[in-house]
Amino acid sequence: MKMIFFSLMLLILTSAKVNAQNCEKPCPYYADFMKRAQADTVKNAQTKLNYYRAAIVAAKDCHCPYLEQNSNKQIDTLFVIIEAEKRMAEAQTQTILQQQENIEVALNDTKKATIENKKIISALDFYKGEFALAFKNDKYGFIDKVGDTKIEFSYDKGEPFNPKTGFAEMERNETKYLIDIDNNEYKLIHISEVLKDADNTKSLIYQEDIKWLEDVSNNEMNTLTLMEEEIIGHQNNIKKDKIVLKKRNE
Repeated sequence: MKMIFFSLMLLILTSAKVNAQNCEKPCPYYADFMKRAQADTVKNAQTKLNYYRAAIVAAKDCHCPYLEQNSNKQIDTLFVIIEAEKRMAEAQTQTILQQQENIEVALNDTKKATIENKKIISALDFYKGEFALAFKNDKYGFIDKVGDTKIEFSYDKGEPFNPKTGFAEMERNETKYLIDIDNNEYKLIHISEVLKDADNTKSLIYQEDIKWLEDVSNNEMNTLTLMEEEIIGHQNNIKKDKIVLKKRNE
């Protein structure tokens, strides 16, 4: 009984295959349309779909349901591919939109930050129009009106430039300095410590220099102008003191 059933099924399948093969012979257009639809040169999904539909029409004209069914399966496969590509395109579009949104947010943040920076900079006190004390990364330095660094941020403490003296008092590693706009540093010393370690002759020399510096500080003079006016006299005094020191050492 099993043998008879198996033989019957084999006969049906063989008959269907033979009918399909026989069906293809009088349907040359079907084979042509299917070949065009599956060609690698055809990339457009709509074009492929049109060829498959044309193949279905050709199969119907040949009264060949098997070939018609085969074309419908190819169309189903094509729609699966189209749907997958559609989802991929939608995901890419969403990614692009998100990226554009992120860029827009970043640009807005940058614009706001720029406006805030301009407000801050415009409120700063600029010495000679281009040196303003600023604080960055826990260090003090000086910037211009554009925000560019004029004097590096390397000081632990700092004060703005004094318009009367032309110097700014800064501090690094617990050592104080006077700096000018050319970033020249002049180390500030404790006079009492210097005099404590000096002999009487040197003390006289230091005291003369100290008196000169005190005059600058007390009168709030511009040291550059004062030096231009009195540098020669000051140098002469130092030379005289050195001569006295040399004679005493002899």
